[in-house]
Amino acid sequence: MKRALLLPLLGSLAVLAAPAPGRALTTVCTAAWTGASVGAGNPAGPFPLTGGASPPCPFTTVTASIPNVGDTGGNSGTINGPDAIAGSATNTFDRTSKTSIDLGVSSTSRSFSVNFKDASGNARPVDDPYLFFTYIDDKTSFTFTQNFTLEQANHASVTGPNTISGIGGNTSNDGFVVRMIGTYSTINFNYNNTSGSFQSVAFTTGIVETPGPLPLMGAGVAFGFSRRLRRRIKA
Repeated sequence: MKRALLLPLLGSLAVLAAPAPGRALTTVCTAAWTGASVGAGNPAGPFPLTGGASPPCPFTTVTASIPNVGDTGGNSGTINGPDAIAGSATNTFDRTSKTSIDLGVSSTSRSFSVNFKDASGNARPVDDPYLFFTYIDDKTSFTFTQNFTLEQANHASVTGPNTISGIGGNTSNDGFVVRMIGTYSTINFNYNNTSGSFQSVAFTTGIVETPGPLPLMGAGVAFGFSRRLRRRIKA
């Protein structure tokens, strides 16, 4: 009888002490860019990172903003209502917001930054944020100042230190997804253009929930209590 009564309790302790599940890659909580156009050269945001049903966004309120959306011309600063990021390079990631913003560069290189903040406007560090780029061209490249992994790409590849370049194709589906490694409140990158004409790219950013590990003290208490229970069962 004692064994039957104690087994459910042991089962719950086993769940408590188990390692946290791995990072979910199916749903990325993405920025809800809004408005018809913010205008070239104007700041974009802050706009909230919206939540999905599974998994939910990890924070109650996190916003993303870009201080400067690029050069004047083309469709720089345009906010895309349809899912412009849904090219073959990014379509295995389930985004909670389907909007994106166009970043434009007329020639050479321009620096961009993406800032994450809380509801009060203070810097809000996030873990391993994702950056999405679509409509890239074969004479453009992106150089990041932080470490990243290339999660997915179509007509794009790593071509140098911290640099990803378009490698041909020039279709609307050309693009890539990078996951920045580490915890950041600001992500910096250069958008390089050697085509000789104005180029824009659809962009968005997002985060996923990272389950936290069980606190060391809690894990130790759970382990010690389970050992005492096993001794009692044997007795």
